[in-house]
Amino acid sequence: MSEFKYPKEFISTDPINARLGIKSSFPNAKQNLALLYLLWALNGKKAKYEFYDQEQDRIKITSKYLNNIFNKVEPYLQKRNTKDAENKSLFELFEKEINSMGLVTDQIESLQVAFELVWCLAKVTFVNKEFSNVKERKGGKRYAKCFEFTSSMDLISYAFLGQDNELNIALTTWIFEKSKVIKVNLKEYSKDKIDLLSNKALDLFSLLSENTAFSIKIPTSNDKDGSLVFKKEGIYRALTDEKNNKSNVNIVGEKETTGPLRILLTMIRQHMEPYITMSDKNQKGVVSLDDSKANTDFIVNYAKRLGTNFELSNVNLNNSKSENTNVESSSEDTLRGGKNIIFYGAPGTGKSYGIQDYIRKHGIPDYSAEKGNKYVFRVTLHPEYTYSDFVGQLMPIVKGSDSDNREIIYDFYL
Repeated sequence: MSEFKYPKEFISTDPINARLGIKSSFPNAKQNLALLYLLWALNGKKAKYEFYDQEQDRIKITSKYLNNIFNKVEPYLQKRNTKDAENKSLFELFEKEINSMGLVTDQIESLQVAFELVWCLAKVTFVNKEFSNVKERKGGKRYAKCFEFTSSMDLISYAFLGQDNELNIALTTWIFEKSKVIKVNLKEYSKDKIDLLSNKALDLFSLLSENTAFSIKIPTSNDKDGSLVFKKEGIYRALTDEKNNKSNVNIVGEKETTGPLRILLTMIRQHMEPYITMSDKNQKGVVSLDDSKANTDFIVNYAKRLGTNFELSNVNLNNSKSENTNVESSSEDTLRGGKNIIFYGAPGTGKSYGIQDYIRKHGIPDYSAEKGNKYVFRVTLHPEYTYSDFVGQLMPIVKGSDSDNREIIYDFYL
């Protein structure tokens, strides 16, 4: 019997829903990112928090969590000389401003898309586990939520080691940059230094969001809408494509934007993306390269590094048998396995993306729904769908236009 303990076995989890079709928005992304980080960093950096007090059908952030932030940044805050700020203490104004932000007022699905899918900072659930995600969709009611943080928060913290206070000030400027009652006084810090840290934080948040999937509807050769799923590196590649050599790329497609794409558009409008900018205010969703931070050659290489990162992060933990027995399987053999998998769910829940991702991981790395592949036949199952619709059938065809020369033949149709 060994005197040593062994590691706990890897826990496999179900894939997270890509939420590509959800219609939740997150209009003040920069402000809410700052608040989420400060709530975590200035309250002990624990793995899990319930930040809210429930007051009937509304919520507010618990005073003890707000106090820890306020005590840290108070020396740099001051009231504006406005009527709204009269007869109120600085903390009262601070508390009111914070509790009017999206982290408190937005429905849970917006927070989940932002913090789970786009930035991978925290898992967001209701404190009451009996509530479903649609609980806040109607009526404007809000309920207490639980945040389970990821190690991405530690990456941000480590990136600013020795600059913790300056980072707190920079993020505080994000929170109050549009405030009519509170302004930030940098005091001993120069504006250039805080701006430098602010831009560094924006670049880091952008990097954390590079793995996010987006989906749009685009026209196809048969005049029907096709789905295009992409990541930000796909935008970079399109913007730097020498063959195409177009300076602008449409990232919204032909239909209403949904899912994480809404947040990406907010990020670009709020100048949170270092390499992408809106090309024209009159052209909704058309972007171009922002060469103020990097030249085209850098962005080409950056996109390639992202591609390599995505490739190396796709690790198969179930291939030990073939490795140990020196058995090599081809791409076709992988697809010939004995599995029948049905993807089901409401429209816009990521079925098409899930199928495409599965095919890419199991034999056809460059597969896309738009280009198709001779080994892949996609079909939507419904109650009226028959066996003959799936495998094909013989159908009668009348040949000849003259009634005396007509004949009926049978041909195979799929």
